Amino acid sequence: ARFVRSGGMPLSEPPPMFLESVGIIVDNFRRGDPGVLYFCSHAHADHVSGLTDTWNRGYVHCSLVTARLLALRWPGLAPQLRPLEVGVSHRLEVGCVPGDGAADPGDRD
Repeated sequence: ARFVRSGGMPLSEPPPMFLESVGIIVDNFRRGDPGVLYFCSHAHADHVSGLTDTWNRGYVHCSLVTARLLALRWPGLAPQLRPLEVGVSHRLEVGCVPGDGAADPGDRD
């Protein structure tokens, strides 16, 4: 796949993404969405933006190598890391937080 910036400049890697329909955020740790799965593809600086020693918005799923590197950089992040074995299929669940229908701005009854 070829990824390009909005101005047409090619990217060497895909940009951070939020797959809203399935509740998955990849390489974007600045969002605070409840009930999503966070993934870190690898530990390069442009893929860990937003992570800190005290980040606690959910678990960060990543490879064992990436988990070790993240824990070295941010020891306080270690409890949030969920290393996954590479090359193996993993079943993960996405939670949800239902909203109050009365809070819907389109509901004017």
